[in-house]
Amino acid sequence: MVLENKNSIYDISLVKPIKDIIIKALKDGTEQLYGDNVNLIADHIRAITFIIWEKERQNKELTDSQKKILKKFKKNLNNSLVYLGIGTEIYADLIDVAIDLYKDRFSDLLKYREKILEYLNLNCFVTKENQ
Repeated sequence: MVLENKNSIYDISLVKPIKDIIIKALKDGTEQLYGDNVNLIADHIRAITFIIWEKERQNKELTDSQKKILKKFKKNLNNSLVYLGIGTEIYADLIDVAIDLYKDRFSDLLKYREKILEYLNLNCFVTKENQ
């Protein structure tokens, strides 16, 4: 079953461990207060991981639309982290968990870990519009 008898996609076994890292970084008792931000971070980390992985394994440049999406995701991630009082040093833990969750199905994800972190830690989502 897709939702594993859970009420939310964010509580299934392929997302919850990412959320758990974020929740662990929050002050106790604030999970309910910041649930939407926690879900956004988990979702965007997964999306960025796969966009960069796909780009790197095909050895292609990102299209302008992919750059725009990544730039928006990174902005949303950073804004949510600031709002929650969590530093960007959490990126490594989040990516490691995401890779661990999906490594059986996507065996070469780990190979691109550093590239994914590089994209998250650098402001490298330049499009023609903001050059």
